Amino acid sequence: MKNILIIAKMDLFKEQPSNNRVDLLNFLSTKPNIKIMNDKEGQTLKSWITKTKKRVKWEPEVIVYYFLSKQEKWTTIALPDFNKTMTELPRYMIFEDSHYYETAIPLYKKYKFNLLLKPQKKKKLDDHYKKKGVNIDYWGYFIDDSKFKMRKLENGFKYDILLYGFINKLAYPLRVRFFEVLQFLNQRSNLRIKHIPHPGYYKGAVNKMPKNEELSKIINESRFTLVTSSSYQILLKKYMEVPMSGSTMIGDIPPDYPELNGKMIEVKNNATHDEIIKVIKSCFENKYIEIEQESRRYGLELSKLKSFNAGYELLNTIIINKI
Repeated sequence: MKNILIIAKMDLFKEQPSNNRVDLLNFLSTKPNIKIMNDKEGQTLKSWITKTKKRVKWEPEVIVYYFLSKQEKWTTIALPDFNKTMTELPRYMIFEDSHYYETAIPLYKKYKFNLLLKPQKKKKLDDHYKKKGVNIDYWGYFIDDSKFKMRKLENGFKYDILLYGFINKLAYPLRVRFFEVLQFLNQRSNLRIKHIPHPGYYKGAVNKMPKNEELSKIINESRFTLVTSSSYQILLKKYMEVPMSGSTMIGDIPPDYPELNGKMIEVKNNATHDEIIKVIKSCFENKYIEIEQESRRYGLELSKLKSFNAGYELLNTIIINKI
């Protein structure tokens, strides 16, 4: 295995509503061939490498920079010598919000990366990257299977249907319609509906919503959970968190993930309120029992394929195959 240095703005990651990225990087830091460097002002890459080599006799053979999104606070590398130190090493970039290709491509070229690691498939987007000379591979989302897991329900499901996530018409139009339908059903039905409000993406929002074990327990207590892709029809972490926690997904199937057919109850991305209500009604008429059973099998499969350890093994495999 190659020694991998992953550089990320850890201080900013800790301010996000989800702990997933911080938890994943902390897990990776326990592996002997991986070190995590916090990208912040007042240090250089050269000095960090020199001190680390002297302290623990470790130096990188591959450098990976983990970008989150398109905002300047994420895309400005604080290390003044990033483009000058150990430039002979392979350099990979993770760009989680990779649908912002107009930001990712200039970053790739500015910092002389050799490979873009994307979290999800999107053929149209991937073809665009390739045409612009960007090498890509897929290092997907990974979930802490010690926190997101199925739990025994002593008294059955507490909730009939759950919705969680940021409500925004531009980013998640189907999720907005789901929310509106649940408001309607809350007044017109006896369904036990659970909605977890999302505080938004601002500093201080981190402690205002359930996460990790607390979130997984709520999902586990819900027979069905509404999930949606983004406005770009891109797969999100919820498509893993929900089945891993023992709930059956109701939502759209991103075009690049046909393998989700039969593992979740489909609602078309452009579904109307009436069409959504019709699908939900069918769920509680027990018309999708086979899919509910398959969903549980799928959740157990994901617990192995999308665990933090699986992410560690895949990262090593990608690097070995590329060098």
